[in-house]
Amino acid sequence: MDSQRKRIEAFLQLATEELGVATGLVEKAPRQCAYLLQQAAEKMARAILTAAGVQPAPGGSRRMSGSSPTCWKKLVGFSAESAKNAEAGKKSKAR
Repeated sequence: MDSQRKRIEAFLQLATEELGVATGLVEKAPRQCAYLLQQAAEKMARAILTAAGVQPAPGGSRRMSGSSPTCWKKLVGFSAESAKNAEAGKKSKAR
């Protein structure tokens, strides 16, 4: 398994764990639940960006490198293609 795939899987695993904890906190600690949901969303976004080839800027900056219009077009295209594939899968299951 290549390192990029491991990184994506790690982000998704962390997001899954945070979602699980957030589910248990929704009634007793809604603010902490909201924080964990935000953290999970951030990790899911990092997984998507990593899959699209967008990497964090060096030096620990929270700004993503490659945040040029070309980069965002690539990400939007990646997301649009994923949505199109998901829709095609739904249609084929309905038949």
